[in-house]
Amino acid sequence: MSSILIAGCGDLGSGLATKLVEQGHDVHAIRRSTNEFPTGVKGILGDICELPEAAFPKVDLVYLIMTPQGRNQRAYEAAYLATSQRLSQVYQKLATQDGPHIFFISSTSVYGSEQDGCLELDETTQALPSSVTGKVLHQAENVWLEGQLDHTVVRFSGIYGPGRNRTLDKIAQGQGFSAANQWTNRIHRDDCVASLFFLGQVKLAGSKLASIYIGTDQAPVSQWELVNWIAAHMETEQEISSELSLNDMIPAKGKQLSSNALQSLGYQFIYPSYVQGYQALLKDYLSK
Repeated sequence: MSSILIAGCGDLGSGLATKLVEQGHDVHAIRRSTNEFPTGVKGILGDICELPEAAFPKVDLVYLIMTPQGRNQRAYEAAYLATSQRLSQVYQKLATQDGPHIFFISSTSVYGSEQDGCLELDETTQALPSSVTGKVLHQAENVWLEGQLDHTVVRFSGIYGPGRNRTLDKIAQGQGFSAANQWTNRIHRDDCVASLFFLGQVKLAGSKLASIYIGTDQAPVSQWELVNWIAAHMETEQEISSELSLNDMIPAKGKQLSSNALQSLGYQFIYPSYVQGYQALLKDYLSK
């Protein structure tokens, strides 16, 4: 049995904590404002940046899984950069020869618009964030990548799943073709949880992990292909904006990301493409 801290026990953190408890691990978790934790988890209530050092347990693994309170520079700095700096400071003092190993959950938004059109973009591709929020995420990653603690940065692409219905809502309203076509990458929420659990088990088994993994399913897809597929299953017609031209139908923007490194390690996707993932979601969505 290992001791593990989930720093940021939201949707992904709660799912991961539950799986770890089921495996018999000693699981601690931090939440900022809501004193509700999965069964079997030792909860810590408070802001990571304000908790005293004594509140942080000595553990084998730390998962930093934050959710920003907005999509702007200040919110991202508070959620990702400040918490990374705080945990790095705390666990450098608590570190032993055996750990802890830090998993920092990031985003593929650290690859910027200059890299649009890249085929099979992977972990060896330099991060060149173009958005303000992507730049903050890259700064937070570097706290770990350039630090002294054992670490793995996991960059998830667009997360979808139960409760994340923005795409389905737009298509249900006939607004799926409101913007020019582009390449998109996604990963089901359950694969986020399962892949983080998998990486933790690999580390605890004594295997060496890379410093970066991309978490995305096996099928990059153009936005319009996805819209057409979902709309057909919903039996809804989509309006095409008069501002869009024939050229807008060809995906000239976006990236095609590869998770080959994660798969080579042995991870098998629950939902290898949008087809399997959205089939499961549509059953519940259309029954409401």
